[in-house]
Amino acid sequence: MIIDTATGDVTRHAQSNQAYTDEQFREILTEAGFENVRLLPSLIGVVDESQSTNLVVVGEKP
Repeated sequence: MIIDTATGDVTRHAQSNQAYTDEQFREILTEAGFENVRLLPSLIGVVDESQSTNLVVVGEKP
């Protein structure tokens, strides 16, 4: 929450995360109409220690 001390206004913020398995990612994206869904370990497609450990998901929407 952010509280404006001058006015007393309260702004609420929220965030949530959902973890998916690789197969769940593929299934969700395929059901949404994506094709050729690929899960990569980095932006260059192979493990790269100079990049974060975030997953890269690539798909094509016809």
